Order: sequence, then structure tokens, then C-alpha cells
Amino acid sequence: MVEITDIELQARTEELVRRAEQGEEFTITVEGRPVGRLLPISSSTSATMEL
Repeated sequence: MVEITDIELQARTEELVRRAEQGEEFTITVEGRPVGRLLPISSSTSATMEL
């Protein structure tokens, strides 16, 4: 899993979302501390997920 900073996420959101669509997973960090993840949602999950 690739680590990205919150600043990278802000600057490269569109690119990172496209990469997640293709199966790549990211750990988002703030000041070196993991705070979240960006990862693809399986087709079975997306059918039941509500935003």
C-alpha cells in the first residue's frame, strides 16, 4: 500500500482516485501519522453503499 500525505491528496485527488479505481490502495498520513485510507470499492459493496 502506498503512503500519501494529506497535502499530496489535496494536490493530486483526481489522479489518486483514478488509480484507486484501477485497484491501487493508499494510506493517507498527516504529519507522518496514518489517518485514513483510499481504496477501491468492490462492485458488490458499491451496489449496497449509500452516500
